[in-house]
Amino acid sequence: MNTLKAKIWEYVTGFLLIIGMLLGVTFFKDSDILLPEIAAMTAGMWIYHEDGWIREPRKIITLPTITAGIGFFINRTGLTYLEKVFLTTIFMLLILRIAKIYITPSLATGLFPIIVNSTHWSFLISIIISTVILMSGVLIRGLHEQIQPASKFNFKYQYVFLSIMTTWIFITGFIGKPHMAAIPPIVVVFFEVLQKPVYPIKLVGKHIMVLTISATLGFVIHISISSWIISASIALPLVFILLSFFKIRLPAAYAFPLLALILPRDMFDTLPITVLVTSLFFFNTAYFYKKYETKKAYSQGEVYSKN
Repeated sequence: MNTLKAKIWEYVTGFLLIIGMLLGVTFFKDSDILLPEIAAMTAGMWIYHEDGWIREPRKIITLPTITAGIGFFINRTGLTYLEKVFLTTIFMLLILRIAKIYITPSLATGLFPIIVNSTHWSFLISIIISTVILMSGVLIRGLHEQIQPASKFNFKYQYVFLSIMTTWIFITGFIGKPHMAAIPPIVVVFFEVLQKPVYPIKLVGKHIMVLTISATLGFVIHISISSWIISASIALPLVFILLSFFKIRLPAAYAFPLLALILPRDMFDTLPITVLVTSLFFFNTAYFYKKYETKKAYSQGEVYSKN
């Protein structure tokens, strides 16, 4: 199969997987079956072949399922919303550290049940079924076989991530906007950019614009069209066009059109502005941190060279 046909096939099968999930929601009348992050994982694994996500195929099932279970059970406790987000974040980082592989959508699957207040076991069943399908696609096509060995993980960035996440949780609690504490697609992208050696300002702008526009598309289309299947069928291709226009690979953008369908009303009504403000905080913070890190490394290099 040539490259063009292979790509078309990847997009079609990925789209059909998402539509199948929406058909399941309609048939079973259970919104807990709808998992927005599966759209991002489908794009990242089947279309973009993200190295870190497909390097160890069997963990495609285990990591998202474990973090989803963490969020699911913490959500059933009597903790406050912000306490649930904070505690879930800590446990998810611990799991990623133990696994020594960053399938970053696992962060989203852990936060998701708290955001939508998922209480039905069908949520976990849907996670398992969806990730089994994703893993099968990776194994059948052998997408993981040409992946280069992973470089050594720098766990320092987990502490950086937790510090900044904790700061944001405190800010949202202080201003009385707890629903802004954890927007899964933003959290995933933020964690990923912290691992990068540099984070240029041009990429910061693209991340902010693409995620905000994607969320706005999901918002506008959902209030205009009541059918979830039709809404997704329109929004997802538009996200593809959006990413092509900005010439960027950002699987997380595909999650917003589905996330908009099932957000609680108070979160949905302010989704575009919430995504914009949250993106500005996280990605600008990441930019200035990376700038500080580069300056520090340069200064240390000068000291070493003098010695």
